Amino acid sequence: MTNQRPYPRHAAPHTPLRPMWCCRACGQQWPCPTARLLLKSEYADNNVSLSLYLCGLFYEATRDLYRLNPAGAPDPADMFARFVAWGRQA
Repeated sequence: MTNQRPYPRHAAPHTPLRPMWCCRACGQQWPCPTARLLLKSEYADNNVSLSLYLCGLFYEATRDLYRLNPAGAPDPADMFARFVAWGRQA
């Protein structure tokens, strides 16, 4: 893993804006397609670590989104697909 940013210094990073869990750079639901590519690249040699990291984010995002809107709590299956399931794909 290198310390170089994979995007220009003036650009906002594709990281989550919490507690809404949207992308700071593009405004899409995080992880956005670009964030997914960057994470896959960063964890290319360690898919287990990527899965563990994504599971932690899945928990944090579900908790944050539930606290923001308990009546419209996120669907667990949708949250799993959004945060965890894509990480196992080749």
